[in-house]
Amino acid sequence: MNLLPNMAARTVRLVKQQIDTLKQAGDIVVASIHWGSNWGYAVPQDHIDFAHRLIDEAGVDVIYGQCSYRVLHHSSSGPPSSSVRVLGPARFFSSSSL
Repeated sequence: MNLLPNMAARTVRLVKQQIDTLKQAGDIVVASIHWGSNWGYAVPQDHIDFAHRLIDEAGVDVIYGQCSYRVLHHSSSGPPSSSVRVLGPARFFSSSSL
């Protein structure tokens, strides 16, 4: 478990270094990230962008975005729900109910 200092490019590089050090053939890297406000439903765009950079640049295979109080989703419209996004070979999950 790591407490990331921010969502900057340097942080993505640090995550990549850790993944490159530990990942072995056949491993799937899952990043579980607490995001969004504790009592809101929407995930801020900068959090979504960070998750995409972790997949595209750092080698993360699965993003599990969660909040301890609410089920989160990508869109700020519509009711809260679990969502699965396929981004190339990676899976993007956003739910506290998984």
